[in-house]
Amino acid sequence: MKRDADIATADAEKETRIKRAEVSKEAQRAELERATEIAEAEKINKLKVAEFRREQDIAKARADQAYDLETARSKQEVTEQEMQIRIIERQKQIELEEKEILRREKQYDSEVKKKADADKYKIEAMAKAEAERVRMDGLAKADAQRAQGTTEAEIIRLKRVAEAEA
Repeated sequence: MKRDADIATADAEKETRIKRAEVSKEAQRAELERATEIAEAEKINKLKVAEFRREQDIAKARADQAYDLETARSKQEVTEQEMQIRIIERQKQIELEEKEILRREKQYDSEVKKKADADKYKIEAMAKAEAERVRMDGLAKADAQRAQGTTEAEIIRLKRVAEAEA
């Protein structure tokens, strides 16, 4: 009976150790699963944070690029307007010079009529006025073409700068 009791006790202890080992094993497995789930959740969280930051960086880069483009457009518009103002100022200057030429022509005409050799002076005055007008027209056209060329060159340069920056 003692032997049977010892065997039963040993069997009970063995069963207890087995149960404890199984419970410990289950506890470790549950702990590992929980640690894995936590690590997976942290990984997903980090990925979401990284994706959010990437989207923010992309949005900022787009905003910066849009700002740079708008700045370039504004500069181009200002340059074009300045060139238009210069062209208009030059045209007004040409008009004033033409009126001055006409005034001088009238003055020469009146002076020439008073003099004995009116025909000679009249022809010379008209020739001078015509030469001056042709010269002024040539200068005005040259200035207008130069201004237009400068404007076009600046526009092309600004476009290339904007394209290079883009």
